[in-house]
Amino acid sequence: MTDFVSKYVKSCIPCLCVKKPKGKRRGYLHPIQKEGRPFHTLHMDHVGPFCKTETGNMYMLVTVDTFTKYTWIEGVPDTSARYVVRCLELLTKIFGLPERIISDRGKCFTSREMKKFCSERNIKHVLNAIACPRSNGQVERFNSTILNAMMTAIGDEHDKWDSKIPEVQCGINSTINATTGYPPAELLFGFRPKLKYDIAINSTEQIDREMQLKLAREQALTNINKSAENAKTRYNRNRIPAKTYNVGDMVMFEKTPILKGISSGKLVQRYVGPFKVVKVLPNDRYVVKSLSKDRRCFNGVVASDKLKLFKPQTID
Repeated sequence: MTDFVSKYVKSCIPCLCVKKPKGKRRGYLHPIQKEGRPFHTLHMDHVGPFCKTETGNMYMLVTVDTFTKYTWIEGVPDTSARYVVRCLELLTKIFGLPERIISDRGKCFTSREMKKFCSERNIKHVLNAIACPRSNGQVERFNSTILNAMMTAIGDEHDKWDSKIPEVQCGINSTINATTGYPPAELLFGFRPKLKYDIAINSTEQIDREMQLKLAREQALTNINKSAENAKTRYNRNRIPAKTYNVGDMVMFEKTPILKGISSGKLVQRYVGPFKVVKVLPNDRYVVKSLSKDRRCFNGVVASDKLKLFKPQTID
């Protein structure tokens, strides 16, 4: 009777849909491999919507270089793929082709235009696992900085926020980054751009810029790896090893509830499913697929900490 009750409870779909595991969450942090050269890897994301400007812009498209932390911001009317591709075409003309682009799974990043752009230029496009923003943490962190700077710059001119983008971008790229220890523009170009309020300093010292830049980039890469290791240690301190699943396992998937006319999401179920694991990926990621063929088929990459095992009830 005890075994039967245990199996019955574990296979109760209403319970699986609403109950979250207690204690430390499963899954450790898996930092991406860092390369010591500019524009090897780019992170991209949209911020907004904001008040529509006089030029029709409502969003900011943010691109961050993983190594130098150089940030490129563009005001765009919407989140369609054409503006993403247009931005990348401009960036690649200025800085060359990246080896890798990392983004979320927004429609603009999974579109045919984006796939065509990357395949024609031999660029690897990495899409985050569903509902896993930490995979794109580089740009997510800069989004917060950009919003704070933008709120300070625009004052009461909310319909002209896009006119402040060059000022905000220049300020971020000319400020010492806490991770690298250098301004992004200096790591990229070899010098710190002169700003409006800089104090002129006369110097008679002859500096070998090429050697200085090489040493700065080497030190920046060391600082980045050290910062990533510290972040991994802090993150993993409150986590436990990820639960492993096998191909064929039945799982429930935790998703962010969509509230329509509901003031609170406390009583909204957190899990949907069951789904079937169809492929095991590195870094605790799994490809899961819908079981039912009657509804719109779901097929996506999900992190282990967003899943929990579903065991169908069996009567021996």
